[in-house]
Amino acid sequence: MTVDINRTLTFIGKDPNWSIKLLIGAGLSMVPVVHLLASGYAINMFRNVLAGKEDSDVLPEWSDLGDHFVKGLMITLIYLGYMLVPTVMMGVALTPMIASFFSDRPPVLVMGLLGTLFLVAAATILGLILFVLALEGGALYAETGSFGEAFRISEIIRRIRVAPLDFLVALGILSVGCMTASSLAGFVPFFGTLVAVMLGFPVQLMFWHAMGTTARCNFLDRPGLDC
Repeated sequence: MTVDINRTLTFIGKDPNWSIKLLIGAGLSMVPVVHLLASGYAINMFRNVLAGKEDSDVLPEWSDLGDHFVKGLMITLIYLGYMLVPTVMMGVALTPMIASFFSDRPPVLVMGLLGTLFLVAAATILGLILFVLALEGGALYAETGSFGEAFRISEIIRRIRVAPLDFLVALGILSVGCMTASSLAGFVPFFGTLVAVMLGFPVQLMFWHAMGTTARCNFLDRPGLDC
């Protein structure tokens, strides 16, 4: 495994201006559409880590907002592209059950219910699989700058198979962070939601730091530092 978990969890504090940069990102994350700036900022941080620079633990400056926004938009479109089919499946999941209501025959009602449950289960499983692929696809886009590369399924699967532990660490950081944020949102109405959204930004940065380390150490010809 090439990801240093302790470094990934603590690198933010190494930046001398980390508090200001973090507050800006957390604030932007709370505003619809504007939150794309925060996502693009995380992508640019990934690229710093990928380059293996000596200052790769230093957070980027909040400059060139146009570049941040475009990258944030691209990564969002990639995720939406992957989730399109499961979303449509969820949308039509109630169709069999609703159609069965027009029949007074119990077997038809049972079949309608079973059809709905099957579609929901299939959409959920497919959604989880595509979500995992989307994360690695997003990293491939961030690495290459090519939108199309994000949908190279064979390459994405190959990379996950090459460095499964590294990918699981990044996924674990994202999952635990999201679950913690969700717990806060449910614990304190309104204010909990704001805190959860703000917490999501540093979690996003830690996830992309882990993904950047994974890509640099496993998939580059010249991995650079700390590999």
